[in-house]
Amino acid sequence: MTSTLGQTEAKAEHLRRTGKKAPPALRTDGAPSPCRDSSPFTHQGNSPNAEVPVYVQIKNRLRWEILTGAYAEGSHLPSAGELGNTYGANKNTILRALRMLRSEGIIDFGRGRGAVVTRSARPVGLADISEQLQAVVNLADASGIPRSMIISAVQRIPRAASARAVVGHGARAALT
Repeated sequence: MTSTLGQTEAKAEHLRRTGKKAPPALRTDGAPSPCRDSSPFTHQGNSPNAEVPVYVQIKNRLRWEILTGAYAEGSHLPSAGELGNTYGANKNTILRALRMLRSEGIIDFGRGRGAVVTRSARPVGLADISEQLQAVVNLADASGIPRSMIISAVQRIPRAASARAVVGHGARAALT
């Protein structure tokens, strides 16, 4: 059973909060997943993310990890082969996602140099948040969960100690 991107992020967040170790398919520390069939990205089917190409899902996931501090500015991303193992995707699919991130100015890479994060803590805009919320709402709709329950769940989430520490300077201004 493949998980969608939103389910995977929610499970990984829950595991981080409870201090439990994530199963290989939910690893967010860059370690390769030994099971290619457990990819968190949907390749086909009736999933809400089915119409979003896999390379776009991977690009969005990597961008989110970079913007939330999983990869600091100046740090190297894992190789395309390692990312392919982690996300259960072909190396060329990973390279396509990396090229998109390079065009956004978030990373830079070249043959033999690897991918380096060039910008990690930019303010998150409403469009970025809306994109993530759309994935959650689509997943809830497909699962038969009323939107009112999603709103209630969001309202119960405790605020981060410091929004600036989580997503970078200026994020609070973008959200208010």
